Amino acid sequence: IDKKDFFSLTWKKLFEEANTSKASDIHIQQFEDSIRVRLRILGELCIVQEIFETPEIRTTLINRLKSLCHFELNVNDEAQ
Repeated sequence: IDKKDFFSLTWKKLFEEANTSKASDIHIQQFEDSIRVRLRILGELCIVQEIFETPEIRTTLINRLKSLCHFELNVNDEAQ
C-alpha cells in the first residue's frame, strides 16, 4: 500500500465508522505527539482512535483530511 492510499484509507475507515455508528459529528484534535479522533454518538463524545505516528505522518494525515474537505492547507491551526 502506498502512502497516499494509507492516508486516504485512514480517513475512509473513520468516515465509515462514523456512518455505521450514526455519529452526529467528528472531532479531530491535533496534539504535540498525537492526533485524537472522537465521534459524538448519542450526544456523547467517544474516543475512537489515537494516532501516534511520526510528526511528518501526522502532518500529512491532517493535510490529507484538509484536502479532502477542501480546506486551505497553509493555515496555521495553532493560531486559531
